[in-house]
Amino acid sequence: MCRAIEMRPTKVRIMAVNMCLLPAGINFSGRFLLDGNDRKEERLAALAALLDDYDIVLINELWGSIWSGHHRKFLSAASCKGFNIVKGKQIGSFV
Repeated sequence: MCRAIEMRPTKVRIMAVNMCLLPAGINFSGRFLLDGNDRKEERLAALAALLDDYDIVLINELWGSIWSGHHRKFLSAASCKGFNIVKGKQIGSFV
């Protein structure tokens, strides 16, 4: 005889974002190109502030490099908040 198991719905909060955050010293085009500041630190701080609201965060185009500390700070903050960091296959010269 089988017993019915009560299943309660579980909410999983997922955020997917395309950061287009290049390594330090490299800026993308647009109005930020004119002042030489694509606000990497501000953008990563804003993203870090959102982490508490999500269970899974998928980030595309978060380009790091050995000379860029912004990315390491963000990944460290995410790790401290309990996120597991999984990096996909690197393509291109910015590893």
